Amino acid sequence: MLTTGGLFLVGGLFAYFLAFRFGLEFLFGIATGNDVQPVISISDYFNLFCNVTLGAGLVFELPVLIFLLTLLRVASPRFLLRHSRYAIIIIVTVAAVLTPTPDYFNLMLVAVPMCVLYFFGILIS
Repeated sequence: MLTTGGLFLVGGLFAYFLAFRFGLEFLFGIATGNDVQPVISISDYFNLFCNVTLGAGLVFELPVLIFLLTLLRVASPRFLLRHSRYAIIIIVTVAAVLTPTPDYFNLMLVAVPMCVLYFFGILIS
């Protein structure tokens, strides 16, 4: 229970301090570079903030999910390592959906910790 809550909290903090901040800087940078005044309503800002924060919090639960899958004997660590290429493709796809911007920096900012969490979950299991 503590690990699950702690990982969710770390994911939320990661989203708040890194992913959300750099995503907004990128989006506002596009607007100001073209002589456009960026206007965002508080409801749009809050919806984007909640989506990114909750999404990152849920993604940081990946080691717990992997541990439960191996505990229930649905998957083994050997199977997960052998098929890690497919997992990395899925991770990058999920990271592309979670990030609010189309740039590679923010994509890697989310995808690299997810890959680390995937392999950490395999190590734990």
